Amino acid sequence: MSDWHKSSYSGGSNECVNVREHSAGADVRDTQNRESGHLTFHSPEWRAFVNTLYSTSKYAPTRPPRRSPSRPSSLPPGHVRHG
Repeated sequence: MSDWHKSSYSGGSNECVNVREHSAGADVRDTQNRESGHLTFHSPEWRAFVNTLYSTSKYAPTRPPRRSPSRPSSLPPGHVRHG
């Protein structure tokens, strides 16, 4: 599992999200509300989300999206894991 990192879409504002990619997909949390837990996305959902950002945003980062793992997660879509 990778370390949490600031999303490249967060920019310089205080409205940031952190992302942690892992073999089952990715976790996303609010930087200012870490105690509230995080959302877990399965690999296909995460890939679709990132690909949509890259294909529709005029502010898309210049680097290509990281390749997401293909192993499915044991968590249901949109599940929030606290802790």
